Amino acid sequence: MLDEGSGVPEFTENATERVLRVPSPEAEMVTVAMSCALSDDPTTKPPSMLSTMKIWSLIEAASPPNLAFLQTLALNGQHWMLTRPGF
Repeated sequence: MLDEGSGVPEFTENATERVLRVPSPEAEMVTVAMSCALSDDPTTKPPSMLSTMKIWSLIEAASPPNLAFLQTLALNGQHWMLTRPGF
């Protein structure tokens, strides 16, 4: 989350969310590299499991012949429908 101002980034985490606040001067243009990852680990907090993603349940329901490959892509952060590609 971008906040108007200056200072150091601030990370907060609780049982339901994780937020990174990055201050930026008003009208400043910045490029920010982001990444995200999913897991198959039910103990992550908050849950970031692939199985909790609605789009993944729709993919599974379609029963594509390459489902295992798609799951590997998703868990490696490489499936364009689930995780944002790096730049």
